[in-house]
Amino acid sequence: MRLAVLSGLALWAGCTLWFSELRWFVRPSLGDRLGPYGPGGMRPKPRALLPSVESFREVVRPLCRILGERVAKGLGVGEDLAVRLERTHSPLDVTAFRVRQLGWSALGFAAGALLTLAMRPPVVIGLLFIFGGAALAFLVFEQRAATASDAWKRRLFLELPVIAEQLAMLLSAGFSLGA
Repeated sequence: MRLAVLSGLALWAGCTLWFSELRWFVRPSLGDRLGPYGPGGMRPKPRALLPSVESFREVVRPLCRILGERVAKGLGVGEDLAVRLERTHSPLDVTAFRVRQLGWSALGFAAGALLTLAMRPPVVIGLLFIFGGAALAFLVFEQRAATASDAWKRRLFLELPVIAEQLAMLLSAGFSLGA
């Protein structure tokens, strides 16, 4: 019974948040609709009391980027992430990569905490589970970016002799470097 009530409350909260973003449910008030036609109607509208999802993103994105860079430097990652992402032609920018990386780290932290609660190991092992899960998730993303960057550098290194050979053939055939 308790689980059904908690599930119903979670469903209600989720549906409320979801419906609050749909235009069909969020209709502007009559004052907002008639405001431009009244005296002083062109002045800026007052801000809402509750912050929007976009304002939450504006706060979280820079925090994730700064925190991710500091944690990466603390764990010994030396190469800049922007260079690695550009080198591998990733569709993500640094901020999106760091948000995704820290999101998975938070899930690793939660999984470690749940594992610690379920197994009830000694304190040191419990802390290792909790913080190790977050660090493991963080480092998996770093390793993927580093591996893709190293693979690109390796492919480029292997293609250089072919390019040098083709350039030598063109020069011996009479073409100039500018051509």
